Amino acid sequence: MFGDPATVQRAIEKATPNLKKLQQDRRHIESIEKNLKKIQTGRDRVLKLIVDDNLSNDEAKSQLSKLKDRENLLPDTAVSLDNDIEVGSKQFELAVDSAKP
Repeated sequence: MFGDPATVQRAIEKATPNLKKLQQDRRHIESIEKNLKKIQTGRDRVLKLIVDDNLSNDEAKSQLSKLKDRENLLPDTAVSLDNDIEVGSKQFELAVDSAKP
């Protein structure tokens, strides 16, 4: 179906020279998603402290600002990593297609 197995293997290796990097990128994206959830949890806790009158408005603004700064950095990194993974996947598909008889 795919032709010579050795040729297919070489094509796969050529298309995914950075397989470890792609795996690291996926793990990094998972880490970013976890951090975004932690930030949301932190925001919810700060808001609860305000509602319960355990935190002043100034303290809340400071904490929410820090959370916002952290949150703003993460999506840009995730988008960049997603793009890297997509490029690697396309290279893989092209290599497999070129190995077909």
